[in-house]
Amino acid sequence: QELKSEVLGRFRGQDLEIRQKGLFVELYGLIYPQYNEDIHFIDDFDIPSHWPKATATDPHLAKPITTVWMARAPEDYKGFLKGDYFVYRELSKEGIPSDVVMALKVATGNERLKGRLGDPSLNIRSENFPGLNTFDEYAQLGWPMLPANKSVMAGIDKIRDYLGSRPPKLYVFKSCPGTNYEFKHYKLKDISDDFSKNYSDRILKRNDDFLDPIRYIVNSPLLEIRRRLDVTNAYEYTESGRIKRIRAYG
Repeated sequence: QELKSEVLGRFRGQDLEIRQKGLFVELYGLIYPQYNEDIHFIDDFDIPSHWPKATATDPHLAKPITTVWMARAPEDYKGFLKGDYFVYRELSKEGIPSDVVMALKVATGNERLKGRLGDPSLNIRSENFPGLNTFDEYAQLGWPMLPANKSVMAGIDKIRDYLGSRPPKLYVFKSCPGTNYEFKHYKLKDISDDFSKNYSDRILKRNDDFLDPIRYIVNSPLLEIRRRLDVTNAYEYTESGRIKRIRAYG
């Protein structure tokens, strides 16, 4: 036992997981080794209309624009638990902004969204580029977006936790094959790397077109499940000292 502890003590991150838990070699170097197609890739079902939903878009300039739609369960439902996330739609679309926005609107239909997120690097305006940026164009076409929180490590760590929970906290509908593929192929540049140190600059920028938007949503408060206030007792003092009632939310 002492020898085993001494040997395992030499390893960190995925190296340690592989030796402790016997992870398959093909999982080595994956960002999301927790993802299991047999567990997380599920049959579609109709998302209840009252569930909070949001979209996130990665409006690439040199390749198809990708968007995911996500929902979160505000209560236990059909064997799933309150707080579970679902990637229930994906879209990859080439073309000019008006074509893309039209496709986004058609895919969304009458769904009510908590918000739309986009890559904040395309929301830049400067003296060198004083005209409309990508966010402006989309807004004028009827698809306004909020700049996403692009924190890489924070988002990836959350997703790893959600996938690794038992039961899981994040699922992908079978109508989203691109997302399923990327979860199985998103890797570090060097398989000798592990997650025991800052890895954000060591990720292979490939197979992440749908995963980046998922990270944007997970990093945001758009799908937070808030408890409903008791409005009969929900009061606070204003700056002037007067009491006002707080609006209930759910």
